[in-house]
Amino acid sequence: MSITLEKAITIAKAEIEDTGFDILTIYENDDLFVFSFGNTDGLLVPGISPISISKSTGEIKDILLPSDEGFALLNTLTKIEV
Repeated sequence: MSITLEKAITIAKAEIEDTGFDILTIYENDDLFVFSFGNTDGLLVPGISPISISKSTGEIKDILLPSDEGFALLNTLTKIEV
């Protein structure tokens, strides 16, 4: 299974449904799409972790920040303009 950007956006929106949050930014690398979330004013909210969605399986994972693993992942990403 291959996850398109459109499908990943649908998955990410389902993760934040009924929370009052929006997708703020979308990033990608060869294996993942990464979404950050914030309030409807476009501001990051402390404690709301970004998520990754596997391009090959659709698996969703929280990205824990601050952490060495989280920062290492962030260094591999390119921002997607949508």
